[in-house]
Amino acid sequence: MSMISRLPSRGKHPSALRKENRQRTLWTPLALRPVIQGQLDIEPLITHRFPISRVAQAFAVAANDPTAIKVVIEPDR
Repeated sequence: MSMISRLPSRGKHPSALRKENRQRTLWTPLALRPVIQGQLDIEPLITHRFPISRVAQAFAVAANDPTAIKVVIEPDR
């Protein structure tokens, strides 16, 4: 028996996925409310900012830099 065939299945029934999506839809606005209302300052979490012209570098930093918490890609000015 191969190693892969012994691994538990991680597939989910489509109805379970729909339920997860509904829950995410319900909870995301609640989680963002303190940010939107200005009660929670997320600016300190932004560790890197890149113009959109350097998007490839931004993704590389987000994927490989252990100090990157939040990488923001902004429009070119």
